[in-house]
Amino acid sequence: MKTKKLTCILASLAMICCMAGCSGSSSSDKDKSSSSTNSSSASESSSKSDSSSDSDSSKASSKINAIGYDVKSSERLTDKLKKTYADGYKASMKASTGSGAELTIAVKGGKIYSSNKGTSEHRTMIFSGGSSATVINNTAKSYTEQAVSDAKLFISQNDLLFGQAGDFIKAQIDEQHDLIGEFYKLDKNVTGKNGQMCFQYLGSTGELAQMTITYEGSEDFPIYFRINELTRCDDKQFEIPDLSKFQKK
Repeated sequence: MKTKKLTCILASLAMICCMAGCSGSSSSDKDKSSSSTNSSSASESSSKSDSSSDSDSSKASSKINAIGYDVKSSERLTDKLKKTYADGYKASMKASTGSGAELTIAVKGGKIYSSNKGTSEHRTMIFSGGSSATVINNTAKSYTEQAVSDAKLFISQNDLLFGQAGDFIKAQIDEQHDLIGEFYKLDKNVTGKNGQMCFQYLGSTGELAQMTITYEGSEDFPIYFRINELTRCDDKQFEIPDLSKFQKK
């Protein structure tokens, strides 16, 4: 089965940290000082305390790389993520260009499910083992059986999230947007082309925010994939739906 190559380069996830301005109420307190000096002092003290607390809270919430990620460490967020979902995962993501296709990928125990839903067409692919995968055109109400000679390679080629990543290249922190980027070479044995991919994580939580791929020679067509959801999946994801009203081609 020929796998469509998706190309993209790193595009920063725009994030704006808005720090609320904390202003003391000393002016109004001074205006009221004629009525009660003690009351004014207490009010000013309380105001300064609240202002200081708000300021500290604001600074804490806007701290860059709050998770303390070390770019020089051998511990990678991507490795941790793979271990977390070693028993299977389901990811929903959205492409940044073209029709803004909504993609869903599920991988578990030698099985893979993928869905590509654009503005004009919705296709689903299900491989539950064996020598063929079922490719369904939900729009045209038709389906085909695609031969699979190497199940492991087939799953890797269609596992857009983890299947194409090769050797680690580098890690860096984008302080402007508080993003942690981990760069990997593409596995040429899987993709058939050289290139690199980058996993970008939120510096505040370590959560995967987006994933980008750049195929060598296709740098002029930048797209990225925003991760909408990443969860575990169950076997129901890989069940073939009722195709009795679909035409086999």
